[in-house]
Amino acid sequence: MTALGGWIRQLVLLVFLAIVAELLLPAQALQRYVRMVMGLAILAVMVQPFLPIVRGHWANQAADAAVREIFSVQSDTNSAIDARLGEFSNVLHAEAEATATQLAEQRLQVQIEAACHCTVRAVEILGLDGSHVQSVTVHTPSAQDPQVRQAIVSFVASTLMIAPEAVAVRG
Repeated sequence: MTALGGWIRQLVLLVFLAIVAELLLPAQALQRYVRMVMGLAILAVMVQPFLPIVRGHWANQAADAAVREIFSVQSDTNSAIDARLGEFSNVLHAEAEATATQLAEQRLQVQIEAACHCTVRAVEILGLDGSHVQSVTVHTPSAQDPQVRQAIVSFVASTLMIAPEAVAVRG
C-alpha cells in the first residue's frame, strides 16, 4: 500500500510541477515544448510500476512458480504412485507365493507317485515360506494301507526336511 501511495504522490507532484512550469513560461513558443516534456515525464511516472514486468523478471518468476507448483503436484502424485506400487507389490508377492506353492504341490505329487508307487489325488502344502514348510497333507486312495502311508510320510519328511508329524496322509 505504501508503494501505491508513493506512486500517486509522485504523479501529483509532477502534474503540479507541470502546471507551475507552464504558468511561469513567458513565451508561447516554449509552452509547446514544456508540455511535451512534462507529458512524457507524467507518462514515465505512470508506467513506472509496470516496468518490472516489462524488464523480463516476471518471466523468470512465473517459470519458478510453475516449477514449484509442478513439483508440489508431482510429489503428491509420487506419493500416490508409491502407495499404488506398494499395493501392486503386495498383490504380486501374494500371487508369486501362491504360484510357488502350487508348483511345489504339483512336483511333490509327481515325486510321491513315482517313489511310493501309488496314486495321489492332491497334495496340500501349508506355510511354504522360502525353503521352510509347516505341514503337508497328501490325499490318496491308498491312505488305508499302513505301508503306503508310512512310505509317503517318510518320503515327504525326508524330501522337505520336516518332522514326520507334520505330514498327514488322508484318503
